[in-house]
Amino acid sequence: MAKTIGTVNLAIEVEASKDKAGDSVFRNKTFSNVRKDVDPTKLNTVAEAIKAVISVPTGQTFIVESSVLTA
Repeated sequence: MAKTIGTVNLAIEVEASKDKAGDSVFRNKTFSNVRKDVDPTKLNTVAEAIKAVISVPTGQTFIVESSVLTA
C-alpha cells in the first residue's frame, strides 16, 4: 500500500459568530496550493502571521492533506 499526497491546504479557524451561550462558533478559512513538502514549523509561522492581521478571534491551525492510496 502506498500513499501519494495529492493536495495540501492550510486551514485556520476564524470566529464566525457566537452561539446562544456566548461561545464562539468557528468556520475554516482555507489557503490552497501549499507545497507538498512544506516544513510544518515554517507553515505555522506563516499561519501565525496571517492570524495576527485577521480582525476577528482565531482558533486552531490545520494542515489538510488529500491523498491517494494505491495497492
